[in-house]
Amino acid sequence: MIAAAFSVEEKTVTVFARALKEARLLTTGARGVNAPDMTPLDAARMTIALLACDGPAQAVERVKLFGQLRYSPHSTTSQAWREIVGQDEFASRFGGDTLEEVLAFIYSAYLDRGLDDASRWFDENVVSLTVQPGDVRAELVAWVHDANGKIVRERVMPFQGNRHAEGFVTIPRGLLVERSAAPATLSLVSVELWADARAED
Repeated sequence: MIAAAFSVEEKTVTVFARALKEARLLTTGARGVNAPDMTPLDAARMTIALLACDGPAQAVERVKLFGQLRYSPHSTTSQAWREIVGQDEFASRFGGDTLEEVLAFIYSAYLDRGLDDASRWFDENVVSLTVQPGDVRAELVAWVHDANGKIVRERVMPFQGNRHAEGFVTIPRGLLVERSAAPATLSLVSVELWADARAED
């Protein structure tokens, strides 16, 4: 599921998952046909691992760090074409406060809402997820189009660590590249979780 959605090799996902399971950050249990189903939170943490890490050795540290980033509507931007979504609007659209909670909420859509309602929700909440280099920061981004379909503005929902909090750690030199998950990727993971649950019934 995760490998196909993110277009990475299955063996890469397996290595990341093993590290997270050993740290008790993923659901564990029997192997093979009796293995527990992936939960939305599991999928959220795997997403963070793939986007926030330069390699599996960093998976546990980065999932813990990025997963607990809180929605930060008071962030500012100097770019006129980028608009920060306010707290009230964000809360009306998404559940959760931290990055991993919000991702788990997104991935729960088909499980919680059913096929039709979840499809409508994703149509109304077309967002991508971006993990930025430098500061420990992630963003959900929605695009605003003009009448010709051209992107004219970004509506940004940032998740940022409190740089003044005790114990806050930035990543030296930041991530090597910026990594993103497209809207179709997020919805695909959600529908695959729903399909797996249906197959068990």
